Amino acid sequence: GRFKIIEALTRNWDVSYLSYSASDLTTYTPRYYNSMEVNYNSQTPVLLSTVADNQNVVTLDWNCDSTDILGYRVYGSQDGNTWNLLLDENSCTITYADLSISNSEKYFRVSSIKNDSPNFSESHWSNILGSTYFISDKKALIVDGLERETGSWQGIGIPFVTKYGNAILESTVDFVSIKTSELQNNNFNLNNYDYVFWILGDESTIDETFNSVEQQLVKNYLENGGNLFISGSEIGWDLDYKGSTSDKDFYNNYLKADYVSDDAASSLVNGVANSSLDGCNFNIGQTYEEDYPDEITTFGGSSFCIKFSNNKGAGIQFTGYFNNSTNRSSLIHLSFPLETTSNNESFNSVITKSINYFNTAQVSVDEENETVYNFALEQNYPNPFNPSTTLNWQTPISGWQTLKIFNSLGQEIETLVNEYREAGNHSKLYTVNSTLPSGVYFYQLKVGDFIQSHKMILLK
Repeated sequence: GRFKIIEALTRNWDVSYLSYSASDLTTYTPRYYNSMEVNYNSQTPVLLSTVADNQNVVTLDWNCDSTDILGYRVYGSQDGNTWNLLLDENSCTITYADLSISNSEKYFRVSSIKNDSPNFSESHWSNILGSTYFISDKKALIVDGLERETGSWQGIGIPFVTKYGNAILESTVDFVSIKTSELQNNNFNLNNYDYVFWILGDESTIDETFNSVEQQLVKNYLENGGNLFISGSEIGWDLDYKGSTSDKDFYNNYLKADYVSDDAASSLVNGVANSSLDGCNFNIGQTYEEDYPDEITTFGGSSFCIKFSNNKGAGIQFTGYFNNSTNRSSLIHLSFPLETTSNNESFNSVITKSINYFNTAQVSVDEENETVYNFALEQNYPNPFNPSTTLNWQTPISGWQTLKIFNSLGQEIETLVNEYREAGNHSKLYTVNSTLPSGVYFYQLKVGDFIQSHKMILLK
């Protein structure tokens, strides 16, 4: 069975809802609150970024309505559970701080203190961000894109950077974390990071999962050889089902997925055998409700890495080249919020396996002899096209290869390749005959027993 825990918090009587399976908890102690605060301070800061430099100093930057605010309290934690007061309202009166992290604090949060003497009421804590001192040769950027205030998450602030940070550290990788609003800050060029972990929760059309600026940043990152991990429940609904033509192009050709439906109708996910997430089996919708995880399918050469228990697509993986770039990139894209599992062991396993996949994928092509280890037919680009588009594919074996074009009725239009080719990466420019009408067409690659097809659109 399942049961729900409901707790009213001390400030403003906000309510936190947490849903668990009985097996998730062994003990639970009800809280008894005394001395509930009379005064309430609604001016909660938003922590924008935390960056540790090579001098063992971390810089925090935040926003807050400063009307009648006396100052701020800055808290630090080594693990995200136990918090210490680092600065108080008397020593911190501006919206940024430079802190020594000699005490190994990794995570930070901020509150504001209202100048309503003699009470000096404290606001809710901000969202949590974190950063570690760069002693590793690998570094990750955690992008906290969960901005939705009326969604499934009903707790104080956004605390999930803690879970991602702790999991990333298990792979001996340092990290920096920011809110999405900071992506336009030149200090946070995605290309400066070996891995980017993008948290979207249940962001949807109103809040925008990826706006046009963010899409361009992701495109540049993937075209420059980046490793991107994305988690969120409404990405396909927002971009592919409700989005513009450019949104759909981004979702299909850069997030390598095709939207199927708004509700996969399952709260259990299972890693696909022999994929990057093989062995990752866990429940979702526990730390907060997840009612409508998208059902997605593969696109442009991607493959499933995790599925819902009803066999609907829950996540894809892809390694290859974006937009004819010569830089090899990797992607793992989950159609549900990973942080909604209460099983930290499973959460950490997904992050660890993803980093392992990124590291393996980046060296899966031997630079000396260009050995390819997987079959892959990529999505044509551009798509839609007129009159030309490029088709890319890779094969791990030498042999007779055919690449053919078919119309929507399955009738063969043209054979582009019909010859013996060596193993490796291949490309073919397809220019249509001027008499070919606009419409949906398919291109099919066959190498030995491997056969794969993709849809493309001619738009005159």
